[in-house]
Amino acid sequence: MASGFLTIVEGLAVGAHVALDRPFVVGRDETGLGQLGPDPQISRTHARVYPIDSGECVVEDLGSTNGTLVNGRRITAPVVLSSGDLIAVGQSVLRYEAAPVNPSSTVMIQRPAFGPPGQLSTPGPAPAPAATRSSAAPMLAALLLVAAGVSVALGVYGKEHTPAGRPIFKLGFSGMLQFKTWLGTIALALIVVQILTALWMWGRLPGAGSAPKWITPLHRWSGSVAFVVSLPVAFHCLWALGFMTTSTRVVVHSVAGCAFYGAYAAKMLGLRLRNLPGWTLPVLGGTVFSAFVVAWLSAALWFFTRTGIPLT
Repeated sequence: MASGFLTIVEGLAVGAHVALDRPFVVGRDETGLGQLGPDPQISRTHARVYPIDSGECVVEDLGSTNGTLVNGRRITAPVVLSSGDLIAVGQSVLRYEAAPVNPSSTVMIQRPAFGPPGQLSTPGPAPAPAATRSSAAPMLAALLLVAAGVSVALGVYGKEHTPAGRPIFKLGFSGMLQFKTWLGTIALALIVVQILTALWMWGRLPGAGSAPKWITPLHRWSGSVAFVVSLPVAFHCLWALGFMTTSTRVVVHSVAGCAFYGAYAAKMLGLRLRNLPGWTLPVLGGTVFSAFVVAWLSAALWFFTRTGIPLT
C-alpha cells in the first residue's frame, strides 16, 4: 500500500499521479514521469520523495540548481510532508496527499536503498494558488507580445523589402523552388519526430511504454536541427520573394511562415520562465507545429502535386 500520492497540478505532465509505495526521483536523467514532461528547468537529479517507516513521506532536494520548494519555501534539508503540501520543482508543482490510515492493518515501509535522510523538518502552510495564477498573467502577456512582435516584424519586412528575385545558393538543386521544398520537407519530418518524442516522454504515445533516456536528447536535437534547416528557406522566402499576396494560397503561406517563427520565439522564451500554467508550452508547441504544417501544405505539397516541374 502506498504511503501517499503525488498529483502534478502544474507543468507539462499536469494531471499525472504518482503512488509513493517506493522512492520517486525527479530529474532529467530519469525515465518516464520522473522527467516531469520533461521539465526543462529541473536538474539531472533534482529531488526525491520517499516513504519512511512511520508511514509518512519525505521530500529531499538532491543538490539541484534551481532548488526544491515546499509551500513556496526553498528547502535545505529533508522535509516531512503533510497532506496538501505543494512541492515546486522547475516549472512543475506537485501536490502531496497522504494515504488514508487503515487501523486494521500495519504496513512496514523500508527506507530507500540510497541511505537514510538527514534531519527532518516540517513545511509551513500551503500558499493560495491564486497568487501563482496572477503572477503568470504578465508572463503570458509577454509571450503573446513576443509571438506577435516577431510575426509582424517578419511580415512587414517581407512586404516592404524589395525582393531580390534570385537565390543566393541552391545547394545543388536545379532551382530555388526545389531547394526550398526539400529543406522544408526535411524540417517537417524532424518536427514530427519532436512531436512523437514529446508524446512518448509525457506517456501519451499509445503502446510505447516508458520513454528511454535517449528520447530526451532526440527530442531536443530534432527540434534544434529542424529550426536550423528551416532558416535558409525562411531567408530566401523573405529576401528573394518577400511577403507575396498574388493568390489565397500564397497569402496563407506567407502568414503561416511568419506565425511559425513568432510562435517558436515565444516557445523558446517560455521554456525559460517559471510558474507558467501547465498548458502554456503544449499550446505553444502545438502552434509551432500547426503553423509549419500549414506553411508546408501551401508550398511544398503544392509543388509535389504539380506536373512538368523537376523534383530536384
